[in-house]
Amino acid sequence: MTAKAISFTPEVLKAKLRALEEHGRFQTRRPIVVPRVGYVGADLSRAWADPTSHFGSCLKVPCDDETVQRLFPKHQQGDRLWVRERARVLEYAHGARGPMVRLAYEVDGTASAWLPYPSRLREPTVGHCIPNGVHREGARHFLEVADVYAERVAELSADDAVLEGINPSDVAGLGGDESLRQAFFAIYDSIYGDGAHSRGWCWGYTLKRAEP
Repeated sequence: MTAKAISFTPEVLKAKLRALEEHGRFQTRRPIVVPRVGYVGADLSRAWADPTSHFGSCLKVPCDDETVQRLFPKHQQGDRLWVRERARVLEYAHGARGPMVRLAYEVDGTASAWLPYPSRLREPTVGHCIPNGVHREGARHFLEVADVYAERVAELSADDAVLEGINPSDVAGLGGDESLRQAFFAIYDSIYGDGAHSRGWCWGYTLKRAEP
């Protein structure tokens, strides 16, 4: 099975890796976006999740012409992923085996050994980050989708917030479970827009560590 990329900012990745270390898994949520073609009049307010579809977890969405369309997540249970994290180029050279690069990963400052750099990509600039994150050969973290589901973001539980990387010690004394939820909503809204957590559906992924 071909592994797919998933991206996180350094701050978010650091929190996810802490949750992974403490709980053996972590969660991430991505907004559900309705395609422009084939979903005229899609009404997400009347949508419902179907975890039993023959094609995997999906969201069923009523449309204008009285049809019900299905939306599927980018990743399904069992998919293998690699993390496309942010990294700065320390050195770049052409060797006997082709282009090579050394990286410094922003999440922890760790420097890599010399790594192959795909010739299909634009030549990187030393001292700058690789646009859009590291290439597959520079990946350090490999994951498997343990579960995937459609849910309303606002229905997130306190336990889910912890698996999203919210550290209870950072919100202690501010209101218990609700503080954990609100801390996650603040991060989600900072990425996807003010009030995003209250407006719609998301794909929720539970991820665990996998071999490269």
